[in-house]
Amino acid sequence: MINVKAKIMDNSQQAVKTISEAAKVDPAGSINALKAVGTTATAAGATGVRISVLDALTGIERSNPSLAPQAMAARQALAMEATPPPN
Repeated sequence: MINVKAKIMDNSQQAVKTISEAAKVDPAGSINALKAVGTTATAAGATGVRISVLDALTGIERSNPSLAPQAMAARQALAMEATPPPN
C-alpha cells in the first residue's frame, strides 16, 4: 500500500512540474490546472503536492508579471482552502 501511495505522490509531483513548464505556452491554463491540482491535494492531505503547486504558482507570478494577479489569486484561494473555518 505504501508503494502505491508513494507512486501516486511521485506522479502528482511530476504532473505539477509538467503543468508548470507548460506555463510558457499557456500560462492562464496552467494557473487554472495548478489550482485544480492544489485543491485536490489539499482535500487529500497531500501536503507535498500542495506545496509544489504553491511554488509553481509563485514561479509563474515572478516570471510573468501580467499574470501575477491571477497566480496570486489562485495561491490565496488554496491558502483559504487549507485554513479551517473559525469556531
